[in-house]
Amino acid sequence: MLKVPVMFPPDKAVQYIKKFPRKVLGKPKPEKVEHPPYYFTVVKAGMAAPAPPLGPELGERGLNVAGFCKDFNEKTKSYFAGVPLPVDLDINPDRSYKMELRTPTSEWMLLRAAGVRKASLDPKIEVCGKVTVKHLYEIAKIKKQDNWLKGYSLRHICETLLEECRKLGIQVVHRLDPVEYREFLEQRKIVVDEQIKAAEEAKAAKLLRMAEATMVDMEALTDYYTTNFSSCYSPDGKYLAVADSCGRIFIFGLAKLLRSNVTTTKVNRCTFSLKRKQCAIYVLITIDDQLLCGCSDGTVVAYSWIDICKQKIHQLYAFGADNQSSEVNCILGEKQNESVPRVFTSGGDNMIHLWDIENKKEMHKLAGHTDYIHALAHGPHGTLISGSEDGTIRFWDVKAGTKPIHVIKPFESDCSNPNRGKWIGAVASNSDFV
Repeated sequence: MLKVPVMFPPDKAVQYIKKFPRKVLGKPKPEKVEHPPYYFTVVKAGMAAPAPPLGPELGERGLNVAGFCKDFNEKTKSYFAGVPLPVDLDINPDRSYKMELRTPTSEWMLLRAAGVRKASLDPKIEVCGKVTVKHLYEIAKIKKQDNWLKGYSLRHICETLLEECRKLGIQVVHRLDPVEYREFLEQRKIVVDEQIKAAEEAKAAKLLRMAEATMVDMEALTDYYTTNFSSCYSPDGKYLAVADSCGRIFIFGLAKLLRSNVTTTKVNRCTFSLKRKQCAIYVLITIDDQLLCGCSDGTVVAYSWIDICKQKIHQLYAFGADNQSSEVNCILGEKQNESVPRVFTSGGDNMIHLWDIENKKEMHKLAGHTDYIHALAHGPHGTLISGSEDGTIRFWDVKAGTKPIHVIKPFESDCSNPNRGKWIGAVASNSDFV
């Protein structure tokens, strides 16, 4: 036992104990659960299975669950499948057991005697069926066969069954007219069907509410479990656009941050956002006064920066093939022929496309790569450079044709590391180097 020094005031003693190492105080060990050697459960005839709750309950007591299920199903094969049978188990220290089957449950026999499927939802008001006193007497004689009831009289067992009838909503009468009771059961069947239908509708409504709540939660979680794929500035540099994997474009205002006398550590919040549709946006690029977005469905969508700054967002135009396997993750504006707005796009189809964005028409297809294209860049003398997962860097001259004019394979160089793969994820060039 830990002794607290006398010099510590009583109100400081707890703080002193908390500062002690865990090894000194000792970690409480979980107590071993000792199960009694007797176990009682109710299992349906011929339907014992290792599934919960039977499997875990028997497993905690060290019994062979599969062996018990096999023994039980073998002993109950003479019963109708699904009859609920109480089971008494005497468990020995060596994990063997003695199984004793009781007669079917009183509830099951009373419902069968009344000819109904289920008990009343409100036994104090609603009557679900009727049985005679003779029914109770016959059921009591069957129940008296159980060892645990052999010391009780038939009168006592009948009184117990009478109390069970009150709980189930079964009325006990001296005589039953077959014709009248048949009419009663037909009317009762209509009521039960309506109750079952109402219960199913309530369950479906609950599942719908849970699904809606889950969808709301998932929508909230996308703010924490998403990937930002691309970003670019507005033409005047006062705004930053960021695209993510959920198809959203976030616009950040940078005017305050660009002032020379501003120093702040506060998080700059998004000014506003726009969502295109249910697809990821892989690339953003500003060309003139337009924001072009390359999407995972193979399309390129254009917005006006003037409209974005006014927060009046509408799509200017879109072009590209609607093919999910050919997503667009690279967009590059053409340097030549500035009077004709043209852009290069590439991505999952292993090809480079040249588009006339004024007429939304494809002008050329550059084929040569054998795998996903990750990067496009302008090269010297009006050429185009591309990098791909096939490990090659290819040079293109649109005026000379649709085939590459030169191919570099860095993975074949002595300086390459084969353990790192051969992907080309980015390319850049100046007048001297690539």
